[in-house]
Amino acid sequence: MSGLGDLLREEKAMTGLGLAELTVLSPQNDPFRLDTPSNHKNGLWFRERMEECGLLSGAGTIHNRGIHYAIVSLGNAVRPDGKPYINDADCWAFLENASNVARWLKYVPWCRIVDARNADPIIQVRGDETDEWSVALSAETFMPDEDDLIPTVKGDWKPARQCFRLALYGEKTSLGNVLQPIAEQYGADLYLPSGEISNTLLAQMAATGADDGREMVVAVFADCDPAGYQMAVSIGHKLRALKESLYPNSLSFRVIAPALTVEQVKELGLPHTPLKPTELRAAGWVERYGIEQTEIDALATLRPDVLTAIARDALDPFFDHTLARRHRHAEREWHRMAQARLAEHFNGELDDAWQAAAEARAELEARVRVLRDLADGFDDTLPEFIPPSSEAYGSDSAVLVSSDMPLAEHAGILRRRKDYSTAA
Repeated sequence: MSGLGDLLREEKAMTGLGLAELTVLSPQNDPFRLDTPSNHKNGLWFRERMEECGLLSGAGTIHNRGIHYAIVSLGNAVRPDGKPYINDADCWAFLENASNVARWLKYVPWCRIVDARNADPIIQVRGDETDEWSVALSAETFMPDEDDLIPTVKGDWKPARQCFRLALYGEKTSLGNVLQPIAEQYGADLYLPSGEISNTLLAQMAATGADDGREMVVAVFADCDPAGYQMAVSIGHKLRALKESLYPNSLSFRVIAPALTVEQVKELGLPHTPLKPTELRAAGWVERYGIEQTEIDALATLRPDVLTAIARDALDPFFDHTLARRHRHAEREWHRMAQARLAEHFNGELDDAWQAAAEARAELEARVRVLRDLADGFDDTLPEFIPPSSEAYGSDSAVLVSSDMPLAEHAGILRRRKDYSTAA
């Protein structure tokens, strides 16, 4: 058993409430409702297939798509319902669900699978390098000044620790222009996926909060529509499930939803658009709030100053703006007292060392000046540098098209490739 199902059943028995009243998300997605024989069967199947493919152990993460192809490559995998596992949409949908329940039911660690389909792009553009030469005297005057000979107490103190660990979740990556500077100012974690947060990312958020030990405050910034309001619900409920399942004694959190609210849309006169016909919650939403949908991008684009103010007002109760200044003052005061104590220990024994250092410095500086003058006066002709020539000649066999090819030939090759007239 996962533990979450047991908790739900205990709560049901204690309160007398029905399952429907204790279910926050849809029954097939609510972590507390996944503890069923069918899900355990699918989760165990998923674990066994990962083991069979050699994907369960080891470092790093793997995406569901990679697991799918690995299972397909076995050639003999059979789903729990007796159907063969093949490379089609139905099996892919089954695997995504099995992967989800396998993690919630603890058959597979959260850290082994990543939901992101694409990694961030890596772009490196190399610049041209130029030839140049110079003559330099590497040695610098290194004799210490008198102040350098004063023994100094140094303290390497960690930054002051706030009471709360802050985390900002934004529904759109475009919110980074507003939320990233705020995250920097408040020392907050920042999560900006596209759309609803994945279970993998939520598991990472929960693990981070549990390792930290402080109460984690998660601020949700989402659209003002049924899906946007649902995001705070999903985050809060799944964090609770992860706490009960994995971190009962170490994870403490609260979820707040600073924006975008119905009141903010109406007060600011933000534009809204009709809800999609496929949105099943549209009628109840419009009846309850009297508006359609407004994307938070509208506020971030039209009034970024207002969104910034909303975010800061939401975070300020959980952040001590004077802490860093008071910490610096405490460091200075400690350093002053420690340095005074050290000075008493040496009791004026530094005068002889200062005198000897001053005499040595004067002699060394005179010698360095002579060498530097000689280096600066060098203007002789240096031997010519002849770089080796490149010996890579290329090959025509793998070239699809090239810039020196006639345009008609170029177009013909590409058109034949486009309509699959040529081999891949």
